[in-house]
Amino acid sequence: MTVLLAFDLTQRRACVALTKETASHVRALQGQSAHGDEVFFTELDALLLEAGVAKEEIGVVAVAVGPGSFTGLRVSIAAAKGIATALGLRVLAVPSAFVEAQSLRAAKGTQASIVALASKQGSAWFTACVYRDGRWSALVEGSAGGVETLDRCATALKATGCSLPIALIHDEHLDATLLSAATRMSLVSEPARADGIALLSVAREFLDADESLDPMQLLPIYPREPEAVTIWNARHTGG
Repeated sequence: MTVLLAFDLTQRRACVALTKETASHVRALQGQSAHGDEVFFTELDALLLEAGVAKEEIGVVAVAVGPGSFTGLRVSIAAAKGIATALGLRVLAVPSAFVEAQSLRAAKGTQASIVALASKQGSAWFTACVYRDGRWSALVEGSAGGVETLDRCATALKATGCSLPIALIHDEHLDATLLSAATRMSLVSEPARADGIALLSVAREFLDADESLDPMQLLPIYPREPEAVTIWNARHTGG
């Protein structure tokens, strides 16, 4: 069986994980610098040692592509490209929304979820996720928005007749207006809980479906223009 290396630096619960044969190994990245490259590569080395895996044994690299932490995305995308290129491997680009949805499915059996990521000032990046035929898919592709976008996701999922309840997975920063709207839509509020086992599970789905990329095709999902870019543009356009 292919040794699968996967990592997620996009959310607060960052992790690096791998599967070898039937065994899975996960290391959580802790502390304020958990999304930085120094912590990541230290934990990656520790994970490989723990699992008894040499770098040359890695067969495929999977990475959560966001949206999420700007620093975490930069580090993880660069790391995935670097590792895969050095080893001559292809990569699996895993939407962070699917990882959140799978974590909840493993915990509670929920097969239809709206995942709200990168919450900020009354908006979030919403994805309507449904589990069918043994894998996750996006019934409504991820997009940034407010109550209207949330309602579009809920309506689409309810129209499929998928198993209820439908969950709204979100972090503690989701705006109260959106939480109130979710209650009116009969959505069940659930905390974000992404973990390494869920990441490996979704990555395996992508691998089985042969949805791999050349490392240079790998791109992060940014929900909105990074603040540094906004400030730079404002300074150079007189805005």
